Amino acid sequence: MDRNIGTIKVSDELILAWLDFADGGRILSVTKDGWGMTDITIEHPDMPSIGAGDKPPLVCPRYTTTSDSMGHSVTIRDKESQ
Repeated sequence: MDRNIGTIKVSDELILAWLDFADGGRILSVTKDGWGMTDITIEHPDMPSIGAGDKPPLVCPRYTTTSDSMGHSVTIRDKESQ
């Protein structure tokens, strides 16, 4: 049976902007596991400092979604929660 499948290319800059890590951020790798989760390894000043060759720790940023004065959803990363 045929499936409907396509590849979408997304720039690093767009992904970093979506995650609110654009200012000074750089994507080092993207991997997908068997559970439907995608791991994005990011170098950014807000990330933990690690030694050369060390595995980056799992970081779980917290995001808050509110509505602006026009009723549009606005999502902001809580930069103090990491």
